[in-house]
Amino acid sequence: MPITVTCGSCGSMLRAPDTAAGRKVKCSKCGDAIAVPAGDELQEMAPAPVRARPPMPARGQAPTRVGGSAGDESFTFDGGAADFLGTGILAYLLTAFTLGIGFPWAICLIQRWQKYHTMIGDRRLKFVGTGGELFGKWIIWALLTVVTFGIYSLWVTPALQRWMTEKTEFDNG
Repeated sequence: MPITVTCGSCGSMLRAPDTAAGRKVKCSKCGDAIAVPAGDELQEMAPAPVRARPPMPARGQAPTRVGGSAGDESFTFDGGAADFLGTGILAYLLTAFTLGIGFPWAICLIQRWQKYHTMIGDRRLKFVGTGGELFGKWIIWALLTVVTFGIYSLWVTPALQRWMTEKTEFDNG
C-alpha cells in the first residue's frame, strides 16, 4: 500500500511505494528530499480527519464540487514581473491622468490580471467586475469616509475585498 508523504518545502503530497519506507524520495514538484516514514513512525502518522471546504459556487449557480480530493484544489499563480509591467503602468497612468477618478478602473485592471494568472486545481479564475460598478461604490465610500472624519475607512477595505471576491468566478472558456 503506498505511503502518502507531504513535501516540507512546497507542500505537495506524494504517494511513495512501500519499498521506500525508511528512505528518502525526491519531490516530483520541487526536487527536495522527503523522508518516508517506516514502522512505528507510520502508526504515529494516523491521518487527521479532513474537513471538506464548502464548495465555491459560481455566481448565480448552486454549489458544486471543484475537485475530487484536496490535492486537486491546490492554488497556483503563474504571473510574473514581465506580465505585470504593462498592466501596472496602465493602471498607474489611468489613475494619474484622471486625478484619481480612474482608480476604480485601475483596481479592476489589476484584479483582472491577478485572477487570470490564478488557478485552483486545473481551473483558471476570471474577474468580471467593471470600473463603472466599482465607481458608484467608491463615491459612496469616499463620502461616508469624509462625513465620518475617516472612521468609515475601516469598513472600506473589507467592503472592497468582498466586492472583488464576489466578482471572481471560474473561467469556463
